[in-house]
Amino acid sequence: MKSKKRNLGAIEKVFWLLDQVSQVHFCLAAEIETVCSEAEWRLAIDATQHKHPLLSAKICGADDVQPYFDFSTYTKIPIRGVVGGNNRMSWMTEMETELAMPFDWSIGPLMRAVIVTYPTSTVIVIAAHHCIADGLGISFVIRDIVAALSSVSLVPMPIPPSPDEQLKLAELLVTETRGYTSGETSIQRHQESRPQVFEHTLSETFTTAIIDKVKQKGSTVNAILSAALVVAGKKLAASWKNNQVRLVVPVSIRQALGIAEDCGLYITKKTIGFQPDELDLWTMASKVNAEISGINSPEAVAAETAAIRQLLFSPMGIQDISNILQADVGREIMVSNIGRTAYPTQIGTIKINAMWGPIALSGSSGDQTVGIATINGKMHLLQVSRIPIPGLLTATVDVLKEQLELFL
Repeated sequence: MKSKKRNLGAIEKVFWLLDQVSQVHFCLAAEIETVCSEAEWRLAIDATQHKHPLLSAKICGADDVQPYFDFSTYTKIPIRGVVGGNNRMSWMTEMETELAMPFDWSIGPLMRAVIVTYPTSTVIVIAAHHCIADGLGISFVIRDIVAALSSVSLVPMPIPPSPDEQLKLAELLVTETRGYTSGETSIQRHQESRPQVFEHTLSETFTTAIIDKVKQKGSTVNAILSAALVVAGKKLAASWKNNQVRLVVPVSIRQALGIAEDCGLYITKKTIGFQPDELDLWTMASKVNAEISGINSPEAVAAETAAIRQLLFSPMGIQDISNILQADVGREIMVSNIGRTAYPTQIGTIKINAMWGPIALSGSSGDQTVGIATINGKMHLLQVSRIPIPGLLTATVDVLKEQLELFL
């Protein structure tokens, strides 16, 4: 590896600051149709770590210095093994544990893996600091781990660029990092309760029916699922029914930046407010589509990145900047949909049966996050919250059946 460091880009620095207030790292899980030894998992994860440079990085920097990824040392990704037994959903408990456990950004690597072994299959739970990855990036990491288990050779990739570098924006205002070491910032950290995770899988028939109906209406699956979750939440939570509900929708910017399968952070987001009287599913879905339209174009990404950089390198103190960022991510719900798996799920002799997530938390204790992944024709919904709305996923399915007239 020629370079031993790379400055954090604007969005990476945002998540570096947010994570110091309240852990905002995320998890993604996959069920793999195999049972392997501890040594086999170790070799496969090591090979994947060598392919993706950010999986070996730590972050150096403090209040008065531009933070940067440091690649000068190598530490293996931690792996925790668990026997799942006959409880097929026990992996969710492990995901709750991982979401509750913050990362020390000054000590790499910024990824952990839990291997939950069942009699005929394995669920791998990946936890990653958001500075080094997004949901799609970790889905590629899972694919590569499975490929390595199937004896596929992995070719190391170069250090992925930040969006700032890819957009050829001006050099960051603070670039001098010699003589500085990792250190704590002066941001006040929240004390938080353990999150709870819930899962719901839609059948292949139901998933296909949703996709077909949405196509007929000229909408998108992401928009209709987001709207259905808000409608369901309004039915279940009085605070949602009587107040504005803020929906955050993350959107990939990989295509805009020309980024393919790098493990890195390449997302933007839009916050959409719904008033108490907004209840029609199709109208709400149209609003979601209109709000996120164009936010992942190269021009929009460049403008957003420039605005973030202006804030991050302003004369304000680090705590004031952190407060502004915290207010910007306030929400009642976030819907993170990575869509259909972008690669074959049969890799060599091993198949990826299911995928759940990505899910992350914020500094708002009562917000709900729903991760959506579609694989092998089935849509998987995963909910996480520190104060969950009970039955949210089931109620969402009921809304879809009723308002899409899918009586299956």
